[in-house]
Amino acid sequence: MDILDDHIANVTSPEVKERVRTLAALIAEEAPEALLTRSYGMPAWKVGGKPLVYLAVCREHIGFYPTGTGMSSIADDLGDLPHSKGAVQLPHDLPLPMERVRRWLRVRVRQTTGSPS
Repeated sequence: MDILDDHIANVTSPEVKERVRTLAALIAEEAPEALLTRSYGMPAWKVGGKPLVYLAVCREHIGFYPTGTGMSSIADDLGDLPHSKGAVQLPHDLPLPMERVRRWLRVRVRQTTGSPS
């Protein structure tokens, strides 16, 4: 079993499992060089050994953790999504904001790699 499957093994909702897989696929698309690891008990993607993002399935949402300065860099793009100082909550009862997550990932890839594009 891989890290992602292990994380969602006890999730009973097929819809939630699919949402996590959809987010993981988007991460792979936007950061094909990212390595899936486990950190803090969560699936974590790293680029060049540096944390890119973490995901965690919670009862009511999926936690999206953009690490480092990621939250301050995407703050203006959070809209009305619940969030904290270090995480965005993607509620299970709302559609995934795929284009926003794509933008957030692009920000994190630029931050992590130092690439201007």
